[in-house]
Amino acid sequence: MMGGEIRVASEPGRGSTFSFTARFSRGKALEPETEQTLDLDTVAAALGGSLMLIVEDNPVNQQVVREVLEQVGVIVTVAADGRDALAAVATRDGRFDAILMDLQMPEMDGFEATLMIRPQWSADRLPIIAMTAHTRREERERCPAAGTNDHLSKPVNPNRLYACLLQ
Repeated sequence: MMGGEIRVASEPGRGSTFSFTARFSRGKALEPETEQTLDLDTVAAALGGSLMLIVEDNPVNQQVVREVLEQVGVIVTVAADGRDALAAVATRDGRFDAILMDLQMPEMDGFEATLMIRPQWSADRLPIIAMTAHTRREERERCPAAGTNDHLSKPVNPNRLYACLLQ
């Protein structure tokens, strides 16, 4: 159907080699997505003074996200895993403006922590944004079921993070 052929060469004890040829039409180049850069003064005016919890087990990722948020005046609390996140939320009686929740962590992952937070604090009351280096469709689909408001891929793009938080 594609104007080609499939070949196999096999030799007992040595293995097999598979190859194919096919005809493809020339595609059109995709235009790169243009992302509007947000004005930091505007972001700072909207987010400055907000209190946010970063739940992240990797110290480098903690530092990067902390610096991106503090650049616009956000007050940051850090938790190293899901258990620490639950303790921080309980200590402040859920009084965070948002939680940035890593999904893959030892002890208690972000999915489990989110599921434990949601019965007491709704998504409207305490937004939780999932952050993960894994961008598999199955994982993204698990996020809303666990109770997250949104999903960001790591490494975190500051502009996307700000846009997500402003939303």
